[in-house]
Amino acid sequence: MTYGWIIVLRITGLLITGSASAQGNKVYRTELPPAVERTLQSVSQGAAVKHLSQEDQDGQIYYKAEMRVDGHSKDVLINTTGDIERVGEQIAFDRLPADMKAKLKAKAKFLGRIAKVEAITRKDQLVVYEARTEKPIPVPGGVFMKRSKVQIDPDGNPLDHTTEIQREALARAIASHSGGEISHQQAYDSLDPSEGHLKGGNYNFEATHGLGPNSLDCGGDTRCNGIHFSAKNANGNWFVHLDTSNPFTGPVAFFEHGFVDLFLGNTAYTVIPRPWP
Repeated sequence: MTYGWIIVLRITGLLITGSASAQGNKVYRTELPPAVERTLQSVSQGAAVKHLSQEDQDGQIYYKAEMRVDGHSKDVLINTTGDIERVGEQIAFDRLPADMKAKLKAKAKFLGRIAKVEAITRKDQLVVYEARTEKPIPVPGGVFMKRSKVQIDPDGNPLDHTTEIQREALARAIASHSGGEISHQQAYDSLDPSEGHLKGGNYNFEATHGLGPNSLDCGGDTRCNGIHFSAKNANGNWFVHLDTSNPFTGPVAFFEHGFVDLFLGNTAYTVIPRPWP
């Protein structure tokens, strides 16, 4: 296969998956590792487990339990050692403080409605409220329902949903290339968006907790399998973002980086959607 065809196939794949999320394969409860089963028994008390799936996120395996409890949905993501990575639990819109409701309604915009609100927690700490919105769009022959997500932090500050997706993807990449020294949770917690900035569709997070090139398994290189430590700030911490490819690893990667990160990142995208790695 020539470089030209490789580039076409890779770029096509990147564009198709640009709005996708990690997909899981259905599993049965009898197939769960003992540690995962013990955690599931604890978190599912009083709930009905509706669906179980296994997700492979860049070589890291997670188990997702979708449940119904007291008439609402609750999703729990568990790692292979039985630790809970993330919980998303539906809450009534009316339970939110008035200022948060107003901000979510403003995000839904004209004719939009809030279809569902979830409270997302990590390690028992609330990190974000996520609302799913629906907006009818007239089309020939009927109406198309446009669905999207908006997020606000616990203080009521609006968040960019795609920036959060980049944070998740970057955390997975860091954990995968740390030689087993950094967990996904530790990587996620080390990426501070509040002091970061957007450049070319890639969000530069401030790397805290000593995270830097020497934390990864690329011999201290500032570019490691798409992870790019670009510069240090006044606090001595690195800014880090996730590129589509390392442009110095070959002509295909050079073209991918130029086309997606530089061209699309500066023209078509505000924030490049990253369901990978």
